[in-house]
Parts: sequence; structure tokens; C-alpha cells
Amino acid sequence: MSYAYPHLVVRLNGGFASAVTPSDKWSTGFRVGIPTQEIRYDESSLQTFINAVAAAAGTMHASNAMAAGTNCYFLGATVARVGTNGKYNPAEQLTTNSIGYGGAGGGAPTQPWNTALSFGLRTASPRGHASNGRLYYPMLAAPVVSSTGRLAAGTVGSRLTPFKTFLNAVNTACSVYELGSMVCVMSNVGMGTTRPVTAIRSDDRLDSIERRENALPPNYQTVAI
Repeated sequence: MSYAYPHLVVRLNGGFASAVTPSDKWSTGFRVGIPTQEIRYDESSLQTFINAVAAAAGTMHASNAMAAGTNCYFLGATVARVGTNGKYNPAEQLTTNSIGYGGAGGGAPTQPWNTALSFGLRTASPRGHASNGRLYYPMLAAPVVSSTGRLAAGTVGSRLTPFKTFLNAVNTACSVYELGSMVCVMSNVGMGTTRPVTAIRSDDRLDSIERRENALPPNYQTVAI
């Protein structure tokens, strides 16, 4: 199994409780490529690219519509080029980190740190390989409807707007890096499939990402019987 072409892997990184010494960390990511050929590797251009991605991500994260929470911080972004085997290509490259870091999210946090709401990355293919991907993003300031335990439709719809703006900014940065590159969904089944993202969607169900709680040990309490 392999990806169709070498491409870029982008990650957005953040933390909870503090921008300087976070008590725990979170990370989410997506892939950038050219559907018909490999994407080039240029170290200096990658720095420009990831700085632009980080700037757009910082704006998105701070939006009240994203409801990330004032105790949830966006700290920066990283990018690396990987080959068809999913490993660094060239192998000796170093991960490119964005310069500087962002800030806190919007909204008063009411949910635990492992709470997220996923974005579906849709392609022109209705089903099968590379038909859709998923990106989880923290959502700690999300009030739920008491009768359903889910988000209100307006909350979901409002959140799609800053995410769409973010992806459009990423695609603009992609075009600067190399014409024809864009955010894509990729499958490494068989010889690999790459398709550009053509739409995004989200539903009203909050997600629980348990691995985001690993940094802090649990505090047990015991009562004798």
C-alpha cells in the first residue's frame, strides 16, 4: 500500500490552560498535495507556507464561532514532505515549524479538554477511497441542547464559516508554494488515491478524543464500604 504521490503533512498544535507551559496538548492535521503529481520540496518556501497556515489558523482559533474555549491555545503549525510510503522525503529533512505562536480560543469553557467537534472533508467522490476525511478540532465552549445532549444547528453552522475561511487561506498559501497544490484527502490503499477537498461538513454530535487527556494523571478517590 502506498500514497499516489509525495505530499505535505500539516499539523496544527496547541495546549490547554497556558500558552507557555500547557498542562496538556492537542494536535490535528491534514494533507496537502497535487492530485496528478508529486509536490516539490523547498525548505525556504515551506517556511513561508507554514507561517501563512499558522496565521490563518490563529485567526480561526480565536473566533468565538469556533468555541475552542479561552483555556485552549493554538501554539503553532508544522509541515513536512512525505513520500509514497508516508515517511519523510527527503529522509534527512527537519520538520518546519511556524514562527511565533497564536493565542487563546473564544468562549467560556464548559466541556472537558478531550471534547472536540469533527469536520468532514468531502471530495467529488461520493464513496470509496479518498471520498472523505475527518479533522477533529477542540470545542470546549460548546453549550448543548438539554433535550438532546447535542449542539444547536446554529452553533454547528456558525462554526463551519471560520473553518471554510481557514481552508481557503490554506489553499491560497498552497498555490503560492506550488501551483496546483491544495488540501486533499488521500488514501494509501493499493496504489493510492488523491482527491481535492471540495466541501466541508459537520454534525451536532460532540466527539471525545481520549488521547488528549494522557498528559495529566487521574486523581482517584476511594470510599470504604
